[in-house]
Amino acid sequence: GEADGGAGNGSPTARVGAERSPGWELTERERQIADLLAAGMSNAAIGRTLLVSTRTAETHVRHIMDKLGVSTRTQIAVWAAAGGAGPEAAALNT
Repeated sequence: GEADGGAGNGSPTARVGAERSPGWELTERERQIADLLAAGMSNAAIGRTLLVSTRTAETHVRHIMDKLGVSTRTQIAVWAAAGGAGPEAAALNT
């Protein structure tokens, strides 16, 4: 987590997962969509809100699922509601 600041033996293996939480690589747009999804919006409503097609919203949701390693919109909503990081987010993969 943040407390260790990457300290340790410097081995890349020792740091895998210690400094990265799920969602670390989400784009600003994907984070925006995750928040709207957490607010209960459908892909069509997300598209209307962000002035993109429903298909584009669906594609973003699929990319978010891939990046977070989850398979449902509910898991994305839980991740976003938890602030997008921390143990709550990591627990989604269990």
